[in-house]
Amino acid sequence: MPSTLSPADQELIDFAANHELVVSPKQLRVWRERGLLPRNVPSGLGRGFGSTSRVPVGARELVVWLAEHAQRGGRPSDLALRAFADGLPVPERTVRAAFRVAIDRIELEAERSEAVVGIEGPKRAERVADLVVETRQFATLVPARVRRIDDRIRKAGLDGAPQELAQLDRGPSSPEPVTVRDFTMMAVEAILLGGPGIFNQGVGDVARMLAPAGSANPLASIVEHLDEDPEGVSVQDLDGAIPAGDLRDLAREAVETAPAEILKLGWKAVDELHAWAENLCEAVESELGAVPLKGQIRLCRHLSSDNESEAAADCQRLQPGRRAIGCPP
Repeated sequence: MPSTLSPADQELIDFAANHELVVSPKQLRVWRERGLLPRNVPSGLGRGFGSTSRVPVGARELVVWLAEHAQRGGRPSDLALRAFADGLPVPERTVRAAFRVAIDRIELEAERSEAVVGIEGPKRAERVADLVVETRQFATLVPARVRRIDDRIRKAGLDGAPQELAQLDRGPSSPEPVTVRDFTMMAVEAILLGGPGIFNQGVGDVARMLAPAGSANPLASIVEHLDEDPEGVSVQDLDGAIPAGDLRDLAREAVETAPAEILKLGWKAVDELHAWAENLCEAVESELGAVPLKGQIRLCRHLSSDNESEAAADCQRLQPGRRAIGCPP
């Protein structure tokens, strides 16, 4: 015989119905079993009158969100993190468990190879990295979309090494360009070793890889040549800045100990960074679409101006055909 629906659950179902969403008692039960929805809060009716329950704060909005976003076959842990990031009251225990699940998915098949049995420390990390690249499981540093944008900028005639920047770049310190194979090995060793697996040269190499080929890169130059500067600081000297040990273990520890609000800020920062990158790509692609011919692309000389209103007025006086990338609309 089915159990009687509590007034609190009926309230949740009615609230969803007011948003034109159908939620069943079974769905509420499943969401609670998966830790996505907090249980109703018991409360007494007074001595001799029994007890009832009330809806937890924020649970109404959470039920609506779950009804809109839950999909058959979706990972409950992914759903928990998305709801958490949107500020909904997913139980904290579920959120921390979902972060652990995400970290556990960062797994290297090479770590389970017989070839690394009995090897410890840096030598094990090196061997795992070798196995990863041997099976061509290369990491992606710069997405193909960004590389296509770089190519379009080059074809449009924009100089990637203007004199102002070129004079600040001492050039790469590595005798050979770093390849995706090299980057993959550096990434694997950094994951497995933490701080001890990260060096100035590697950081500089990665910084240079991020920029288009042949462009000036003063930031990469500074890091690459730190060892030549008597006052330069090595990443190895920054005690505790990059802890030693498997970064996944360090991430698990952070997930267990960090306040929930810090976890939310971290999640939102990554999400906003992704959105920023997408918007930037779209803006650059739009600008490039307006100047398809080589030699027509120019940067606004007011991009670094401290007086935005003066810069905008100056640009507005230009004919539309003479506007440059970065000019205010």
